[in-house]
Amino acid sequence: LHLGAVMVADDLALMSSNRCDMQSSLSIAEHDASRERYKYNTDKTKVIPINCNTEPALKLYNQQLGISCQEAHLGILRNQTGSNKETIAARIHSARKTVMSLLGAGMCGYNGSGPYIGRELYKTYVLPVLLYGLEALVLNDDEVRALEIYHRQNLRCIQHLPRSTANGAVHLLIGIPPIEALIDIRALSMLRNILTVDHPSPPTLFMSDFMVRQLAMKD
Repeated sequence: LHLGAVMVADDLALMSSNRCDMQSSLSIAEHDASRERYKYNTDKTKVIPINCNTEPALKLYNQQLGISCQEAHLGILRNQTGSNKETIAARIHSARKTVMSLLGAGMCGYNGSGPYIGRELYKTYVLPVLLYGLEALVLNDDEVRALEIYHRQNLRCIQHLPRSTANGAVHLLIGIPPIEALIDIRALSMLRNILTVDHPSPPTLFMSDFMVRQLAMKD
């Protein structure tokens, strides 16, 4: 039994392994909100049951919360199966829209600009949209492959290379690594931000202590 509740638009998510703990977490959140003089929207707060035989009855402000199969949390689509396919599809869709909006600025050299301009536009505007939040996920081979195919297709278009061009040449000529390497770089950067903080705050200290605990408990 696993439960998740997404609250306050897509910013806050509560997780628990049983209904009693989840109801206690909701009560604590309700108490804190009352103390700080704000209120949760019960219509937008949803419960995502995972491996539950029956739908759990959870209440917030004495109102039963609705059940959902999928909700957004910090831009990542959380669902009952734990799959990231929907998130990957949404990232590719958003990146494709960004590419289309940049065609007039010389994204693929249609207005006389060279591959260098397209490379800088791609790195500045498209890659952040494509990779947003993926460093915090555990992606399987199929999900990485879908991202890699779209990423390499864009690099070929920027350089006006045929499909028969070797994958290594596509990346080396333009100087942009494969998508898996870019995700690894972001994951290592996130790890460094957790470990080395110039001005420690309670969230960063908690994350650092939590990471040390996870490493100590890992077999």
